[in-house]
Amino acid sequence: MNRHKETIINDVVKNLRSFECLLPSKERQRYNFLLQKVIAFNKHGEKILSHLNNSLKENKEQYESLINNIDVGITLIDDNYRILMVSNSNMQMHNISGQKVLGKECFCVFAKRDSVCATCPGTVALATGKPAVVEDEGVRDDGTRLTVRIKAFPVFDSDGKARKFIEVVEDITDRKKSEREIRQLAYFDTLTDLPNRTLLKDRLNQLLIHAKRFDEKLAVLFIDLDNFKGINDTKGHAIGDKLLTAVGKRLVKCVRSNDTVARLGGDEFVIVASDIQQEQDVTHIGQKILDMLGEPLEIEGNELFTSASIGIALFPLDGQTVGKLLKNADTAMYAAKESGRNNYKFFSREMNRKAVERMEIETSLRRALDKEEFYLLYQPQVNVRTGSITGVEALLRWNHPERGLLLPDKFIPVAEDTGLIIQIGEWVIRTACRQLKEWHDQGLGPLRLALNISGKQFKESNFGKMLEGVIKEVGIKPQNVELELTESVLMANAAHTVKMLKRIKNTGVTLAIDDFGTGYCSLAYLKNFPIARLKIDKTFISEVTTTKSDALITEAIVALSRTLGLQVIAEGVENIEQMHFLASRDCHEMQGYLFSKPKLADEIDMLLRRQGTSQLPPLFPESEFLPIASP
Repeated sequence: MNRHKETIINDVVKNLRSFECLLPSKERQRYNFLLQKVIAFNKHGEKILSHLNNSLKENKEQYESLINNIDVGITLIDDNYRILMVSNSNMQMHNISGQKVLGKECFCVFAKRDSVCATCPGTVALATGKPAVVEDEGVRDDGTRLTVRIKAFPVFDSDGKARKFIEVVEDITDRKKSEREIRQLAYFDTLTDLPNRTLLKDRLNQLLIHAKRFDEKLAVLFIDLDNFKGINDTKGHAIGDKLLTAVGKRLVKCVRSNDTVARLGGDEFVIVASDIQQEQDVTHIGQKILDMLGEPLEIEGNELFTSASIGIALFPLDGQTVGKLLKNADTAMYAAKESGRNNYKFFSREMNRKAVERMEIETSLRRALDKEEFYLLYQPQVNVRTGSITGVEALLRWNHPERGLLLPDKFIPVAEDTGLIIQIGEWVIRTACRQLKEWHDQGLGPLRLALNISGKQFKESNFGKMLEGVIKEVGIKPQNVELELTESVLMANAAHTVKMLKRIKNTGVTLAIDDFGTGYCSLAYLKNFPIARLKIDKTFISEVTTTKSDALITEAIVALSRTLGLQVIAEGVENIEQMHFLASRDCHEMQGYLFSKPKLADEIDMLLRRQGTSQLPPLFPESEFLPIASP
């Protein structure tokens, strides 16, 4: 019976969730107790306690699979920095395979160090009880380095103290590499690896803040290579790029390690020299740059020579902002170029005045063509044997709305720098050719039209095509057009120039070398240039009767032209003595104030109508002028 009762009770208890029972105490008193049996049931009333162990096992496997397969590495570490658990992804990240790392110190395993890393985020997490993040370098087992982002979380025990921490490790090596590449592109010149304009301005700004705080001086040196374009055009861009790289390396050697050398682009560099004590410190740097750049460079079998024009601006004297210092150093650089190149100039207030004037001219120049502010004058070229006008030289003038009459030396350099010379030059050619056509149509000829051609215009790829097109459009004979080019233009790229001159000559246009004797024209090239005439520069003519050297040079030029079968003309003839000297040396074509100042087309028209076969009637008394026979 008792056995059956027990069975029944067990069965009841198994199916009951709670029941009351009376239990005696030690004091033999009796107490009623409510005993509850806590059982988990599913929605169908079925007990699920029996499934708990299986579920926990499944969850454990899922968590382990998750930890071992996510991209980040996870490590559980105690307060002695010993590894308690590490995920497979962390092992793979550090190239650790087949090693027993549990129980080992984390800094030995992941950083290959003998002590705790100074930047360890786990130390912070244990001390503060808060997560900590750091970016650091790790070392793989093969010795290669990786960059990681580590976030440490504290793990608290039952008494609320952090005695462990979990590290979540992310491999950011590729991201950091990309960031460095982006920064390199953003702040460094891709050709020379020098700081670019952006980084230069940032560094200069920081140096200015420091200099103002500690009352220090600094210098900005603006460097422009003098003959880079010629090298780039003749030797090719690949050689030009290597030259710029070599120049950059030389500039770095000229300064201290705490100075900045930057490339702005093209052939322009800037040096910022900080903590300058006196002006001589900057002078020393400038001269060192000129000396070092003056040494030849060997690039792919080519011995190259270069020089530089350097402009210098000082803080605080010449400016107290980044923009002002760079602008004033740039202005001083242009002054160095204008004074002969291969030298340095310190900024001055006078330079600033000229820079402002230059900018105003540039602004006005851009509108001058549209506003029809340009006009042409023509100066006669005379044959003193016949007393006749054989040609005219077209001379450009600018009637500036505010400054009045401007001569070419005031605006042509600006036009060349800005590229406006291409449009202006074409306007000159077209206008002068139309005027020549009018004179010829009126029977005032034959007459030769001399046109000064800018070096930048001559080098333009379609110049020859444009010239030929204008001549055909206007309807004049190309033989009546003569282009005047300076020696420096011809010699800038002599081999290319010879080819271009020959193409132009084939159209029928004649060619002359202007200001002959003032440049460095090679005699070897001179005999190959398809030129028809040499023009003796007025600097020799002005003192040809008073200075022996000028007389000898003039005689030599006339003799050379005759030997080479060339025509010769002298410009700047202003008195009878000069005229007689030239004529007696077999130079019979002349140009200058003795015969006529440059005149408007209508005035030249009158001269052409008045001239006879035996005497010339320009602004020169007829009683004193007679045709001069050859000696």
